[in-house]
Amino acid sequence: MNPADDGDFIAAETGAKRPSRRHWGRWTLLAIVGLLLASGAAAWLLRKPIAEAILGNWCGKRALVCTAHFDRLGFSGAELQGVTISGGGARAFDAERIEVALNWPGFLKPQVTAVAVDQPVLHGRLAEGRLGLNGLERLMSSGGTSGGGTLPEIDIRDGRIVIATSAGDVSANVEASGRFPQSGHASLTLEPADLNEPQGYIRWSGGGAHFSAEKGRIEGEANIALEEVRTDDFTITDAALTANLNGGASQKAPALLVWEARAQEASGADFAIAGLSLSGRAKVDGLSGFSSEAILSALTEADIQLNSKAAQWTDYAFGGVQAEASLRGRDGAFSGPVGIRLSEAVLPQG
Repeated sequence: MNPADDGDFIAAETGAKRPSRRHWGRWTLLAIVGLLLASGAAAWLLRKPIAEAILGNWCGKRALVCTAHFDRLGFSGAELQGVTISGGGARAFDAERIEVALNWPGFLKPQVTAVAVDQPVLHGRLAEGRLGLNGLERLMSSGGTSGGGTLPEIDIRDGRIVIATSAGDVSANVEASGRFPQSGHASLTLEPADLNEPQGYIRWSGGGAHFSAEKGRIEGEANIALEEVRTDDFTITDAALTANLNGGASQKAPALLVWEARAQEASGADFAIAGLSLSGRAKVDGLSGFSSEAILSALTEADIQLNSKAAQWTDYAFGGVQAEASLRGRDGAFSGPVGIRLSEAVLPQG
């Protein structure tokens, strides 16, 4: 008997222990899938702290400090508790709870469909005639949409606005719900205030505004009751103003404003008016801004009526004043009839 060839024996033994390439590929694929699943599971478990870190970093790039706790975070939306935004060391916004609902009209294309906010507070400051929001403007100017170019449905409950001035705080309560401008309601209730500083004094007992949207049109009404307004140039006592607005949701859409105002007394260095009432209507078309020049340029119609029980101007006194004007404007130029009727006039002697 011939002994077995050593080379054949070694080759046979080695071939028996060598795994096939198919087995190696299978184990490699399973390892990759397992690694991906483990990574995905870890990312899902850590999604809330990751989202909080991303939020903080995003705000930090805009010189803001944002904090929030994600109670819920998933493909359908998110729920945040204890939301705060600060800028320059001052609080700009805080909310007890914010809930955001998401829709996915396309792959990796989330769309915000609804936002609900509980007890939000917007903080601002009025100084030198300018209103600032403690840095919140940087978020508003950074852009961003809900994905489809339309505003999501909103629900604001127990909201407040607090504006700090050199004479004290001005506060208002806010509620809003709906999908603007298709449909919705919003209201603002002004809290009583007593603001006093060397440049002037103003006190009001209350006021408010209510707006509703329907099929792209906005209707609203506003009112305020002024107890007293006093500056170096004039004084107004026991005054009230009401106004109604009807127009399109677009800034450039035509809008009609109707108002009524009254004051028990208005006086200044050279004039005094008692029992004043003022009413009128104005129509604007194609408003391009809110400066006085832009408003006058867009103003197309203005009808004004003024009545007073008594009036005085320098040395002239009148038992009553009635004035009417019906003006039509174009490119800031106005024309139309103006009428003034004075009664029981007392003229200076000499």
